[in-house]
Amino acid sequence: MSQEAEAIGIGDQKWMWWAGASSAQLAAGVVWCRRGYSGSGGSMPLKAFAAASLFVSALGSAATASFFASGFQSVQDVKDAGERFRRWMGALPKDTTAR
Repeated sequence: MSQEAEAIGIGDQKWMWWAGASSAQLAAGVVWCRRGYSGSGGSMPLKAFAAASLFVSALGSAATASFFASGFQSVQDVKDAGERFRRWMGALPKDTTAR
């Protein structure tokens, strides 16, 4: 991210773009499902696959938005948070060596 983007606050708000994408995909999926079936029988599997793809991608976008909204910047941040949580619970450290 450029320094100009961070200076005007865009860097902190990228989760809103992901949330907007998720909302748009979810709305498109609902519209396609409510519209129902029209046309030849051969196109029905394609339309069903397209609607399902919209719902799955909306879930992925929502997960990414929640990841960025929580303040995490990388996967390593999530691993560190998990390690701190395990330590707080008093659980044994996770063994990360290959067996």
